[in-house]
Amino acid sequence: QTYYHDVFYSDYSSVTSGAAASLSAPTNLAYTADSTEQITITWTDPTYSQRIYIEYYYDGTWETVQPNGSADYIADGVESWVLTNIDEFDEYVNEKFTMTANTLYQFRMRSWYDGSYSSYTSTFNAYTKPGKPTLTATAVSDTAIDLSWTNPGGSALTETYTLEYTNGTDLQVATSPRSYSDAELVQSTLYQYRVFTSTAAGTSAYPHSTASATTQAGPDPT
Repeated sequence: QTYYHDVFYSDYSSVTSGAAASLSAPTNLAYTADSTEQITITWTDPTYSQRIYIEYYYDGTWETVQPNGSADYIADGVESWVLTNIDEFDEYVNEKFTMTANTLYQFRMRSWYDGSYSSYTSTFNAYTKPGKPTLTATAVSDTAIDLSWTNPGGSALTETYTLEYTNGTDLQVATSPRSYSDAELVQSTLYQYRVFTSTAAGTSAYPHSTASATTQAGPDPT
């Protein structure tokens, strides 16, 4: 914009104010649960963005994140962040993230351009993968084996446990209680099993937890 007075023109005004007025928050937020200790978050930078600031909801307050333990923002053109336990939040004490299985991590973002900030995004939820259960198999008779498994930790998302023979057949699914009785088996025979956990964020790491047991010997013939 220029200003005309008595034939003279002023210098052009800065475009900063116009860009700042149209500055918007990042869009298309999404995440991938890479493991029980890593999450990859992606987004789309808005027009005019020079930096992306991320905040983490912790203990009832929003804390500034230092991605990768360095600067407190992500530079223009970078549209992803790999969250691990090396990252820090709360710029005053530099507290590190504690990444655990099946855990909720909440964030919000805003963009920055030439001294101006956009509004925040809505709260964005991201989850780590579930952990591996620990499976136990016990022969209780000549025709039955009882199986049980522990909760691998974390409770942010509903877990579904899948139990199967290690040859991939005779699939059985159980949720709660975390147990199953495999009956009508052959006496004095070795059976092998494996179990894994699934949530909306993904499936526990391979190889899955395994266990085996041999059915008891049958009664003497009459």
